[in-house]
Amino acid sequence: MADMTFKSPEAKAKIDTILALLRAVPLNSHDLAELIPMSRRWTLAYIKHLHTRRRIYILRWDKEIAQREKRHAVPVYAPGRKPDAPKPEPDGKAVRYQRAWNSLKSDPERHMVTLAKRRTRRRLRNLRPDPAAAWMYSSNHQQERVSL
Repeated sequence: MADMTFKSPEAKAKIDTILALLRAVPLNSHDLAELIPMSRRWTLAYIKHLHTRRRIYILRWDKEIAQREKRHAVPVYAPGRKPDAPKPEPDGKAVRYQRAWNSLKSDPERHMVTLAKRRTRRRLRNLRPDPAAAWMYSSNHQQERVSL
């Protein structure tokens, strides 16, 4: 794709289609790929070409889109030569953990299994070994047996 010149009649037609769609409503690369129809990889190549030629700009960044499981910010493009919107900072650990916990709590069965695993881990962590068994398996005892 690096050697793509975007000068063929087909490429120019796709560029015109992309610009027409963006004039109607600002879109992200996922939506553009569905509307054109073209693979997302090729759509990103066209977007990169148009963005470097300053025919489109980043209007805003969206985190909540249907096509993405993770909440990474995705640029929304619009036609024009305006400056790009600044990319937002990624979510911190607390926000990610809270989102994961809320997702876990929304499924009662997964929530119950997770809590049971935590209880088991806590019990095993607090379990004290039997003194006789600890003596039998200690490293000092093993050395004494070998020396006899």
